[in-house]
Amino acid sequence: MNSLKTKITLIMGVVLAVQLCAQSTPQQKLLDSTIRHGILENGMEYYIKKNDMPKERASFYLVQKVGAILEEDHQNGLAHVLEHLAFNGSENFPGKGMQKFLERHGAEFGKSMNAYTAQDETVYNITDVPVNPAVLDSCVWILHDWSGNLLLLPEEIEAERNVIQEEWRAKNNAQFRMEETVSHIRHNNSKYAKRNVIGDMDIVLNFPHTSILDFYKDWYRPNLQAAIIVGDFDVDEMEQRVRTILSTLKNPKDEKEREVYTVQDHKGLMYGVATDSEASFLSFEYTMKHDAVSNNKKDREYIIGNMKSALVMQMMNRRFKERLMLPGASFTQARAGYYSFIQNKDIFTVGGLLKEDNIQKGIKDVLVLVEEAKQAGFTQSELEVAKTNLLRGYEYRHNISENISNDDHAKGMQSSYLYNEPYLSTGQLLLLAEESVPSVTLDEVNGQLSKWVTHNNAFFLLKGPEKKELVYPTKDEIQHIIEEAVTATYTKKEEQDGNITLLAKEPVKGKIVSKKILEGFENGIAYTLSNGAEVWMVPTDNAKDDVHYLAISKGGMSRLDTDKISSAKHLVPLVLQSGLGVHDQNQLTKVLAGKALKLEPDLGYYTEGYSGGCDLKDLETLLQMQYLYFTNPRFDLQAFEVYRDKTLSFLENQAKNPRSAFNDTIQQLMTDHSPRRPLNSHELLKNRVDFEDIQEVYKERYGNVSDFTFVFVGSVTDTLLEPLIEKYIGSITGNSARENWVDHGVSPPKKSTKKHFAFPISIPKHTNYVVHYSDTYPYDPGNNIDMEIFKTILDRRLFHKLREEEGGTYGARIGVNYSTRPRPNMALSIFFDCNPEKGAELLRLVSHEMNDLLRNGATEDEFAQAKEVLIKNRQENLKKNAYWLHMLKEYQLNGINELAGKNYEDILRKNTVVMFNRKIGKLLEQAEEYEVVMKPKG
Repeated sequence: MNSLKTKITLIMGVVLAVQLCAQSTPQQKLLDSTIRHGILENGMEYYIKKNDMPKERASFYLVQKVGAILEEDHQNGLAHVLEHLAFNGSENFPGKGMQKFLERHGAEFGKSMNAYTAQDETVYNITDVPVNPAVLDSCVWILHDWSGNLLLLPEEIEAERNVIQEEWRAKNNAQFRMEETVSHIRHNNSKYAKRNVIGDMDIVLNFPHTSILDFYKDWYRPNLQAAIIVGDFDVDEMEQRVRTILSTLKNPKDEKEREVYTVQDHKGLMYGVATDSEASFLSFEYTMKHDAVSNNKKDREYIIGNMKSALVMQMMNRRFKERLMLPGASFTQARAGYYSFIQNKDIFTVGGLLKEDNIQKGIKDVLVLVEEAKQAGFTQSELEVAKTNLLRGYEYRHNISENISNDDHAKGMQSSYLYNEPYLSTGQLLLLAEESVPSVTLDEVNGQLSKWVTHNNAFFLLKGPEKKELVYPTKDEIQHIIEEAVTATYTKKEEQDGNITLLAKEPVKGKIVSKKILEGFENGIAYTLSNGAEVWMVPTDNAKDDVHYLAISKGGMSRLDTDKISSAKHLVPLVLQSGLGVHDQNQLTKVLAGKALKLEPDLGYYTEGYSGGCDLKDLETLLQMQYLYFTNPRFDLQAFEVYRDKTLSFLENQAKNPRSAFNDTIQQLMTDHSPRRPLNSHELLKNRVDFEDIQEVYKERYGNVSDFTFVFVGSVTDTLLEPLIEKYIGSITGNSARENWVDHGVSPPKKSTKKHFAFPISIPKHTNYVVHYSDTYPYDPGNNIDMEIFKTILDRRLFHKLREEEGGTYGARIGVNYSTRPRPNMALSIFFDCNPEKGAELLRLVSHEMNDLLRNGATEDEFAQAKEVLIKNRQENLKKNAYWLHMLKEYQLNGINELAGKNYEDILRKNTVVMFNRKIGKLLEQAEEYEVVMKPKG
């Protein structure tokens, strides 16, 4: 933007005359030495860091110590409204200039340009834009305009009111409403209880413009703001941009004091119950408030203290999980943690999910576990396992430090600005952990829990379904439960043997019988083992010591008898909760202490397999687990009963949840009520899911290793991998049988269909889903790219039409999926919530916009911007091993290598708007349209 370059030149002389250099920081900050931090004369802080993940991209953030807590009563909700308006016109980017400029460079609203408002802060971001100088200049100017140069035009304010109301409508679910009910207890009737960010809709829809202008002038100012910029650029040059542009911002002459609000302490226990007809589960939370460490004391010892806290929480939560695996567990989930609550308060909180038929016992059993740990202490063996896991976590984080994203770095710097939290490099943290964690004593961690669990300055909250037959405990009953837990007698747990091995005996290795280049990959290798199993290896340099892994086979649930499918849908959670080999889940967790890995089965309708990944040093352990999943899987009846009880309770209440009813209706329509696609229901789990059937399904679908292809992506070499696959995959007995999926004809109705239904909804709204589906779609890379372009253009058109022009919805979600299973098919879906009064009209506009794009085609600008989005996403994805793994899976299943340039970059580069417009109508002309609308009942 030439006008902005001119401004930079004019400003230079002014800024140099007012002492350009940054001030020294008034408060000591523990920061990674690669971060450039300073404070401008106007009080604005800046953090600048070079990071080349992703390469040639940069991200910009404006962080403000300004949130809903600063609103006066007549402004309740306006901090959030202002955040919305910040994208709708500024001094240097009038109208939609900001959005249009960023969209030309591959940004997408809601993704790579976004913002959020909280009670104490508001944060704006522009993520991963190109690093050419003009774009970098303009992005700093955007920070400048966000800071203090928004136009806030009357017409924009009026247009945004309904958008905010639709956001409120979309987020107003059971959890939101129950939290509103108990917020005064959580926040002890403080101002935090009166500021929920989304605000009072009566105020939002009717406030005079002066109210939001006053809020903006009072609080959007440089001495309450920080600019954070992370990316692949020269730090000195970026700092000069920041000083040149942002130093011109001024604070108001008679500025208001930015008060730090608090939640007052109180003696004893505050208690609250919140119920909702749409609640899907019953939960409790018991929280004790504590003074937070002051910002000027967040030093080296503070970090070490956080490490000790992490050890305590790890051990406490491990005890909860162990109890859940035992017979007769009276709760279905429990977790404890020590967290930041507000700026000057921390909390220790313990909570969980309860069974409706035994609420009080569930609460007591959780609190007994906490008191047992507090009074009798943890064991040395528990502490050693926790230390191993914690140190391994720091080591793993350091190993992948080159792949930490701009966003992740920015979050660390944001916490430094808002709360003076340390943000050190992963290497510094690893060194500190290695120096301090091994010497942490049992007395230190046991003492920590005693400081937290005070049973004073506390609140106890219950949230759950609204049912006549469900009786919630009274405050007196809760206090009695707490007293019983405190006064019980506890003895220290016995030490556990730490010398447990994963494998009882070593496998007899097989052999590699074939080794060749994997077609389409210069450095990829395809192996065939002596048992017939295929192995693919594709090395990448995307992440140091990182390995992504999967095993894939065709067939899945499509090869099962219909009466086995209900059981099959519960196979994965049962296997994961049963343990592995001779070890139950609790023992397995101890065996895997200090390992950075994940491996779990995956059973889909057309495929089965395993997926996971690991740090390179744990690759052998991952393959040992894979060996056991084939040769000695574990099915624990006790684990099945625990899982079933928990899931039954959830499904019973889920039937009253509008979103669940809506999703079920979509599934039934899109499968034409096929018995081979049963819904997850309370009745099916209770009466038709069988423990023995699940074991039979597992043996059937995972019984032949020779029908699997094993894929490794990342920091792997043939020298390292070959002996491991011979030993742990080649040793598994297989046969020569090969399977494919079966096409049972499961598909939507043959003709376009509408399904409108009414359902009890607490907050009236229309929930709308429109999908264009074709099972004659000509699947190939070029067509898939055209569908992605179409989706991107339609997404922007609907955003502008439905949200910005009509104010009819918070946003429409558009997705496109295409597959070769069981036959080539494509689905383009559109989803949105809206005011019931506008439902029919918005559906008409969706149809109009889509048909207009199909009939009249995209413009040159729309097409160019969509291509830019695809190019940007592709470049970012190619740096992710997870993307490579997914594409290799598709290659194995459909024979098309979409990682190859000829199947993506070459096609995209040659594509033109004329070619796209000529072709897109043909891709969708055979698609049928299916529409699901849920309306409020009554």
